[in-house]
Parts: sequence; structure tokens; C-alpha cells
Amino acid sequence: MDVEPRLRDPLRRALPSIVTAGVYVVAFPLLFSVLGEFVAAFAVVPVVVLAGTYGARAGAVAGMLAVPLNLLLFELGGMPVGWRPVSLAAGALITFLGALIGRYRDVLRQLRAVQHDHAHLATQLRSREADLRHVVAKMPAIVYRVTPEHRFELSIGGGLASLGLAEGELVGTRLEEYLGTDDPEHPVIASVDAALNGQVQIFELEFEGRAYSVKVEPVMGPDGAITAALGIALDVTSQHEHQAELEQLLGRQQEANERLESLNAMKDSFLQAVSHELRTPLTSVRGFAATLGRHRHSLTDEGADLLFERLVANADKLDRLLNDLLDVDRLERGILEPRRSVVQVGRLACELADTIETGTRRLTLDVEEVTAWVDGPKVERIVENLLGNAVKHTPDGTRITLVVAASPDGVRLEVRQEGVPVPDGLKQVIFEPFRQGPLRTGHQPGTGIGLSLVSRFAELHGGRAWVQDTSDGGAAFCVDLPAELVTKPQVSQAARRV
Repeated sequence: MDVEPRLRDPLRRALPSIVTAGVYVVAFPLLFSVLGEFVAAFAVVPVVVLAGTYGARAGAVAGMLAVPLNLLLFELGGMPVGWRPVSLAAGALITFLGALIGRYRDVLRQLRAVQHDHAHLATQLRSREADLRHVVAKMPAIVYRVTPEHRFELSIGGGLASLGLAEGELVGTRLEEYLGTDDPEHPVIASVDAALNGQVQIFELEFEGRAYSVKVEPVMGPDGAITAALGIALDVTSQHEHQAELEQLLGRQQEANERLESLNAMKDSFLQAVSHELRTPLTSVRGFAATLGRHRHSLTDEGADLLFERLVANADKLDRLLNDLLDVDRLERGILEPRRSVVQVGRLACELADTIETGTRRLTLDVEEVTAWVDGPKVERIVENLLGNAVKHTPDGTRITLVVAASPDGVRLEVRQEGVPVPDGLKQVIFEPFRQGPLRTGHQPGTGIGLSLVSRFAELHGGRAWVQDTSDGGAAFCVDLPAELVTKPQVSQAARRV
């Protein structure tokens, strides 16, 4: 009884050490074996996670690291030698699986990136297309696309409105149907056919009252085949109108320059003529005055009277010239108005004809006694200038006829010159200020304002002046003066020679 307690106590004290040793000997190998099996079974999880997160390389590296860890744990756990190839094969399979899953992840990410880029490009393309449509809609242009069957599949642009069309209205319509002709020589049809054959066409077109600058070119498909013809028609009507206006302005400027040159030449001629017209009577006045001053005691009464008459005549000539110049200025400023009164126009014309120096020309009067409401001094100036003009532009011996007659509207004045016509190119401009007609040889030019005053005085009465050819090859200078007749015309005056 005493021995058993002694034996039992050491055993009881050694039991923890034995259990501990047993745990180390049996439990740890079993634990490591279980851990090895666990790693072998579940190593695919971190490998897959790494591969899916970081790609093929991370998956392969994780798989390769799982193999030695698996072997180490099996070795510590006392794995039989026969299971090692299986463990190696499982590790290789895990490594391959990690690489495969990582590659799938890389491809998937690349695919998503491509899809994102494609979506972004599609958005940009739609935005650019919208911008292009907006720009084209604001432009005076028409963009159209025509299929090989000659049907519109696109029609956009702000130029459609000028043709009464809306965007896309032509889509599906045949080209010939819209143009109203199937003539292959029509420029639009011919340009589309040429573009469908690979040629680029550029031409100008007049259509529906508009002007277009057109370019048509082929549209290529992905395989390089021509699928349609694309045309751009730019409305250049306003440019043509501006060009026409510019040409008109340039033409007017050229005409103005030519007119200025002509006026400059007329100014020189006018100054020369005026200086002559002033100098001649002034010289005469000075000569007659000097003669009267030196010989006033020796001159007979008849001689003195003759000198005085010539002095008065030259002074009147100066007065008429100055009045003409003053009237031109008043007419230009619009301050000259007719002062109508009852005037015996026929008698006024006859009295004036008696004062006109015609030389050897034959002056014939065909005058009716017409009384009318007119401006007497202006009518007198008209007759005086017409007769003076005829004297200057006809040779000696020419017959000049003065006609005064009633007209449906008032009074008609005419001065006819026999055998001396007026060129057609001068019939209009001869009544402009400072214009000179052809002069007879040896005659000094006038101021060029006589006939212009005739025309302007006629206009003051509401009438007009013109020149026309006569049956004898001469010319008739005519003036119509609308006026109220006071008395009916009487028998005309007898013709006479001056």
C-alpha cells in the first residue's frame, strides 16, 4: 500500500511532460499536415484575388509562392513522399490558374478601356456632327448626298430655306424628280454621275433665281468602293450682287473721272472763251472811248453818234455775258424763279430779231402773234441765244428761220438752220453747260452756256428744249413753253430778209 503512492506520485508528476511531448510528437505534425491540406485546398483563393486585382503577373507570382509554402507545411506535417508530386501539380495548376485569371482580368480591363474610349469618341462624334449641322444651318449653303440610284439620302444647310425646303425634306426623292428633268447633260445630274465615277466636279450654277458655287466629290466606303456622291452648293448670289454693285460703282467712278477730265477741259475752253468774249467788247469800248476823247471836237455829229452806238452795243454785249454767268450760278443754286406776266411773244421775237447781227445769212421769220403768261425776259434770252447759236454754227449765206407758234400746251419756239445738222452724239449733251458744238471755220468759240440757259429757262416754265433734224439736212432747235394763252394767234408775220 505504501509502494503504490510512491509510484503513483512520480507518474502523476511526469504525466504533463508526457502529454506535452505527445502533443509535440503527434499534434504538431497533424496540425502542419492539416495546414498543408488547407493551403493546398484554398491557396487558389488568394491567388485568384491577387490575379483579379493586380493582373496576370501578380497571379503567377502568388501561385508560385503558394507551391513552396504548401511543400513546407506538408514537410512539417510529415506528408508522405508519394503526395509530393500531387502537391507540385496542384501548385503548378494554381500558378497557371492565377496567370490565366490575371490575363482575363487584363483583357477585361483593356476591353472596358476600349469601350470607354469608343463611347467617348462616339459622344465627341455626335457633338461634332451637331456642331457641323449647326454651322451648316447658319451658312448659305446646301450639303446633299446622292446614292447611285440618284436618290437623296442627305439634305442639310441654311441655303435650303431660299429654295423653300426644310432640312431633310429631299431625303428619298429622286434627283431627276426634284430638278424636273432627266437630261443627263444637266450640270447637277452630270456632276453626280461624274462623282459616282470617281471624279471631282466644281462648277457655277444658276438655279431658281439664285447663283451657286458647287463642288461634288465621291464618297468611299470601308472597302474603297464609291457609295454616294457628296455635294456642297454655296449660295453666292449676294457675292454676285455685291460684285455687280462694285462693278457699277467702278463704272460710275470711271465715268466720274472721265466727266471730271471733260469738265476740266471744258473749264479751260470756257476760260479761254470767256476771256475772248470779255476782251473783244472791252477792247472796242476802250478804242471808241479813246477816239471820242481825242477827237471829240473834230468829229461830226454823225460820227460821234456812230461811236456812241458801238459803245452801247459792246456794253450790252458785256452785260449779256455777265447776266448769262450770273444766271448759271442762280440756276445751280436753285434761286431763280420765273416771273410770269402777259407777254406778246410774237412781237417780242420780231423786235429781238431786228437787233441780231446775222452777217450775210438770211433770217426768215414765221411768227404768230401769240400772247401768253410767260417770263418775258427769259423768253427773250431764249430767242436771243437760239439765234446767236445759229449764227455761230452756220456758214455765210445760210438761211435761218425763226418760228413762233401756239402749241397745245402753250408756245412753241423754233430756230431752224438750213443744211447744217447736229451730230447724233451731241443732240443730248449740247444743252449741258459749257458744251461746244462744231464751229464753222474761222469763228471764235463761245462760252458754251447759251444753249444750257435755253434748256434751263424752258424747264423753269415746265417745258423742255431739244434739237431735231430737218428735211433739208439741217437742224431745228425747239423749245416748248407750257403757258396759258391770253389771245388766239393771228396771221403770221411776213417773211423778211435781214
